[in-house]
Amino acid sequence: MESDSADALTIDSSTNSFDISHINNIFPVVSTHTRLPYFISRPVSIDSFQFSGNHKKYLEYFCDDFARVICPLTPTPDLNPAKDILLYYARDNNYLLCAVLSCGALQLHRKSHDPRDEANYCNYLSTCIQLLSSVLADEAKIKEKIEPMILTILLLTSYTAMSNIQKWRPHLKAVKELLAAYVPPADKSSLDSAYVMAFCRAWYTSIEVIAGLTAPHGGTAESEDEIDSIIFDIPNLKFYLEGMRISRKDDFNILYGYTNRLAMTLQKTVKYMRRVRAYREELKHNPYAKPDIDLEEYGKMFQEIWQNEKFYVISKDGIIPRDHFMHPDNNSEPPPGFQPLSSEAIEKIVLKTGEEVCISWYDISHQSFVWAAILVMLSMMAQLPKKHYMVQQAVHKVLDLMVFLHSKNRITGYVLMLLQCSMYITGLNCINTEDRRLVLKFFDNLNVMGNVSASVNTEKLKRKWKRYDENRNNIPFDKEFDDFDEEELPEDIISY
Repeated sequence: MESDSADALTIDSSTNSFDISHINNIFPVVSTHTRLPYFISRPVSIDSFQFSGNHKKYLEYFCDDFARVICPLTPTPDLNPAKDILLYYARDNNYLLCAVLSCGALQLHRKSHDPRDEANYCNYLSTCIQLLSSVLADEAKIKEKIEPMILTILLLTSYTAMSNIQKWRPHLKAVKELLAAYVPPADKSSLDSAYVMAFCRAWYTSIEVIAGLTAPHGGTAESEDEIDSIIFDIPNLKFYLEGMRISRKDDFNILYGYTNRLAMTLQKTVKYMRRVRAYREELKHNPYAKPDIDLEEYGKMFQEIWQNEKFYVISKDGIIPRDHFMHPDNNSEPPPGFQPLSSEAIEKIVLKTGEEVCISWYDISHQSFVWAAILVMLSMMAQLPKKHYMVQQAVHKVLDLMVFLHSKNRITGYVLMLLQCSMYITGLNCINTEDRRLVLKFFDNLNVMGNVSASVNTEKLKRKWKRYDENRNNIPFDKEFDDFDEEELPEDIISY
């Protein structure tokens, strides 16, 4: 059993929500010829820590394993911006270093089941909490050490979000409040800070979107104003993300697994989901209540989601045509201006039929989130029953993308972490045995990788399917998408 040492952190701040009045000052205006920060141009090596024994082993495991959980898609096989940023700041901040080592020990323990790894993980984590709490108690230290503090709390959020320790919410809320309260100076001396704060904001957004879509009570944004602030298009943000190679020039964001534009759309979707949740709560006391979404808003939201469906890097169905220049067996040169892809963005698999296909993970991930959002619009907001042909078309759009589930060999790459959210939403709307089997196979692959939330989602889906099958002939419309019913499993676990 994993320790519950990750005590909730709180931020004593007068700023309890994002204030967008000063948003233009958050990142300094820079030219496109500005130098890259040191953590990108001169990454910190593991050897520079001069560790030995367990310290070195856990640090290596963090870099080779846990850092890939944070950023499953990387610009190149040997470049991981999340790892480079965390190591750079961990070198001079003991509480972040302890968090890094604890995550390495935890990830190793999930595979080794060695009690010594678990004990070391608990010790690292306890030390991290003690050191970090002392810094958080001093407002002057918060301002002086804001970047490593936010990175540490984000790391704790990621670790708790994918474990059975249900304390991701206070951590993520603490990050939200720190991001809202801190504005880097608008001068060239703050460029390193601007880069890392852009990374932190993107990391926070990636978790907040998933929480908003899959957690029983949504994410940490407590009002629509906060959600609007999260999705506000901050000047120069994309420039910094592109400089770190987190965002491609075509707008695909490797930290999200979809485009920056879709990130904004998904946050708007979450905003409407909040209204539906509020409406369902009000129905318990007022049978005449109506949802606070009109037809015009619904139509505009659906149209915005659909615009994101048009995006693709190689192909929208995720399968690379043999005559495409990115197919491994094709020696064609890419057209001018095409930004190179990491070799990990493409995978060749052999299907059970013996057919060999190449898949584009970027396209599979992006399109799965688009169709998951469409499922939310159809089933939760429009309240179409699961058996409605439009709902089932959307279900099959997602499942058709998951061609790797038909592979001869089990696929357990880190990219599956990105797909968990969309597959959970799809699973909620599955009514056919074969469709459900594919969804369970997907989560079983994640279980093999030690993802705790995958096992929780599996149990939730099985339970909802059982209820649906027992009542499908007796309900006038479908309530089964409701993810906060009274009988829901108690875990506040997100599909991370």
